Amino acid sequence: MSKAALKSQTLTVSGATAPINTSYIILDRSTDITVLLLDGTVVGELKVFTNKGAGEGIIDPQNFGNGQVVQLETNSTVTMLWDGDNWLVQSSFGARVV
Repeated sequence: MSKAALKSQTLTVSGATAPINTSYIILDRSTDITVLLLDGTVVGELKVFTNKGAGEGIIDPQNFGNGQVVQLETNSTVTMLWDGDNWLVQSSFGARVV
């Protein structure tokens, strides 16, 4: 039996840039963490963010079609899609777009 899995990386430093070649980014910090999301490189590219840390996770896309930032409380997640011009929220659990 086969299964699909996204390449993952855990970020613990606020101000970091989301890895370009990683689709699943885990935020894990005891205080707030902000992550810069650069523009995608392929139309249809997906990025999934989960906040496992106690602090708030803030995703700050370079170009965002839905608002300014995405805020993730502990155990929240968001899936974002690059449409060629902007990142768009595709789905979320416990995420806030501001």
